[in-house]
Amino acid sequence: MRSSMFIAVAMCFSLAACGDDDGGSADASLPAADAAVVYDAPVPDATPVDASPPAPGKVTIVATDLTGLVGKVLLISAFQATTRAGGACDQITVSPETITTVLKVPNQAMGNPCDLGADALLDPGTYQITAGTYTPGEMTPGSCATTTAEVVDGDVTVNLPALGACP
Repeated sequence: MRSSMFIAVAMCFSLAACGDDDGGSADASLPAADAAVVYDAPVPDATPVDASPPAPGKVTIVATDLTGLVGKVLLISAFQATTRAGGACDQITVSPETITTVLKVPNQAMGNPCDLGADALLDPGTYQITAGTYTPGEMTPGSCATTTAEVVDGDVTVNLPALGACP
């Protein structure tokens, strides 16, 4: 009887040792869905790592074919809502003339629209651009133009339409 018990115990140990001999495959007793969870790779985040917010930019205004305006001042303003966000003030010295100017930071505390600082960096958005030609010392423009500037991500150049009658 002892020998039959010994044989039974030995067979149990033999069977237990023979369970997994294929080098580490998933336990066959696990359902397929559970086995997949064990071996699934992590899902990357959908947001790109290098995504950055849109950058502010300088706005360059190009006014061409300024004819018959020698001695006048070309005053340009960029507004977002009711805030003057940038400006330029350039003397017209020849006829015809092309002026290329970068909008500057306006001095909001001063009443002089030509009191400007460094180049303005405008936040992304839409800006109303107004321009007028003025005789120095006068408050009413002789000719005007309007357009918009769209800062999307960095610097932008805007061609000013032809100056015409003021509204």
